[in-house]
Amino acid sequence: MKSTFEAVGFCKYCKESRMVEAPEDATQEQLDQLATDECTCQGAYAEREREQQHEYAVYEIENIIKPRSEAAAVIFRDNIENIQMGKIKQITATVITPESGDKWTLLIKRGKDGLTISAKTTFEAKTEVF
Repeated sequence: MKSTFEAVGFCKYCKESRMVEAPEDATQEQLDQLATDECTCQGAYAEREREQQHEYAVYEIENIIKPRSEAAAVIFRDNIENIQMGKIKQITATVITPESGDKWTLLIKRGKDGLTISAKTTFEAKTEVF
């Protein structure tokens, strides 16, 4: 078990200093991330929200997109952050599943309340991640 110590880290958004418990070999960058993780400022809160949204999006991509197209799932997963940050508005892929021959339209996009991930054919499997 690694031993820990208390050290000072700084929130990367508001620069407030915090005492954090960290492994003895922690770098200042790691101390600052620990301080940011504990900070209550708006920037740190928004970062935690984005991280949680990212985790949910990966989960939903695995369950909705990957069963229909592994290649599309990789593209969607690799671009979650770009969509969250508004660098990409949406990604749409049309695929035909080899087993059934069904045509699917797969989508990930950023909306005003979060990300939408969907797979549409004659029926729809859809979720929203906030």
